[in-house]
Amino acid sequence: MKLLLTRMEHCGIDLDSEDHQGHVQVLCLQPEPWQLDHLPEDVHVAIKVLWADSGVKQAYRRRHEFGFSDSIELYAGDIDRLAASSYVPSDHDVLMSRVQTLGIEATTFNRSAVPHISDRPTWKVFDVSGARSERRKWALVSDKVDLVIFSVDLTSYDKSLPDDKAVNGMEEALTVFDTVYNSHFFVDTAFVLLFTKDDQLAPRMTENPPHKYFNDFKADGNPIEWHGAFQMFPCRDSLSLP
Repeated sequence: MKLLLTRMEHCGIDLDSEDHQGHVQVLCLQPEPWQLDHLPEDVHVAIKVLWADSGVKQAYRRRHEFGFSDSIELYAGDIDRLAASSYVPSDHDVLMSRVQTLGIEATTFNRSAVPHISDRPTWKVFDVSGARSERRKWALVSDKVDLVIFSVDLTSYDKSLPDDKAVNGMEEALTVFDTVYNSHFFVDTAFVLLFTKDDQLAPRMTENPPHKYFNDFKADGNPIEWHGAFQMFPCRDSLSLP
């Protein structure tokens, strides 16, 4: 919410009322979320009031320009539940949370946890950051890889990169996948191309039709023909697949 308010100021989007400025100050003076063990009541009220503000909603509708997560709506729109003293995160709350991967994170699985996959005593999974500044580190874990799971956010077709606003998120994913897939490191490596956020794609396409960003996208006149998006994004001519 603090970042959304900052973007509002940069874009010249005003709040409904000057009275709401007090709530903005409340949020701006708060420490980072991980320094809190509960949500203070004044923060609870500030988020609730500001989320109902039409200026904030206008900025949220432009979230694709700022690279913001769609989970803002889930948390801000349900702030009463999240602020309750008895609150326990649901599975959906956890799945919708976003924490940027920095560097390389490794997780080791024992065979007892995945008995039907392999006879190996252990499996090691590496989670690597997709940020441009972090990609040079991929080479550190590119040797003897059995499987690459390449994740693509389907809703990134209308987003710009956080570190380069001139680059479309989906075009970047296509370029990176092409590079990784054809890398000499992975000549004998299996690939899984995993598309995420398909549940959010239909409403996003209603707000921002893909043809605004990809001229060759055809949806037969149906603005929420997301099956067409599924087929179009991984099959563009830019991929030099064998």
